[in-house]
Amino acid sequence: MQLGRRLWSSKSIRRAVLGLLVAAAVCSLHPDRVVLIPFLFWSVPTHSMLMVPNEPAAIAAVQMLIRRTSLYDAALLVALTAAIGAGVACVIDQTVLQWFARKDRLRGFLNHSFTGRAVEWFRVWPFGTVFAFALLPLPFFLVRFLAAAAQYPVERYTAATMLGRIPRIFLLCVIGGFWVMPPWLVVALVVAALGTASVVPRRLVRIRSTVSQSAETD
Repeated sequence: MQLGRRLWSSKSIRRAVLGLLVAAAVCSLHPDRVVLIPFLFWSVPTHSMLMVPNEPAAIAAVQMLIRRTSLYDAALLVALTAAIGAGVACVIDQTVLQWFARKDRLRGFLNHSFTGRAVEWFRVWPFGTVFAFALLPLPFFLVRFLAAAAQYPVERYTAATMLGRIPRIFLLCVIGGFWVMPPWLVVALVVAALGTASVVPRRLVRIRSTVSQSAETD
């Protein structure tokens, strides 16, 4: 209940959701960009603690766009769209995790011998660390928790993540869009992306269980 009130009262989350809706509205103004709307909303859970794969959906989106525009323009549009979704996910994730850290509900993680040293290393170059993990194929969940443990400002964490995701997803889309896939293969990618959504309910239940257990210990 406390966490729900915290999320509802967070100005950062309200601004992030508003930005998401504005981006969706902008996409709807251009007929060729409407395909980006479902990908925009899909990019939120794929860049969150749920850790749902984003790549199949990104390639499917660029494949749909290259039938109407150039490869590089399509790749840039998909990368920017994914970055907006990632930004919303960052705000929500960090609001939740930093609330947990302040409430001493990440005790097991924060008290680990490795965590203290890792947080010190993170504080040496926090923006660059988040950017590097967002750009490169590295386990991003590490910096997600380190940023919360270090109480790193949500705005800077979000900016570093978005800046790192743009070139990463742009390159992925350029590679994935070098040849125009037949429609059946694009449909298969969409189905594969939707198939990964099957993990969402299980992970939501796990997160909810963790919240409930933490609340009982208060």
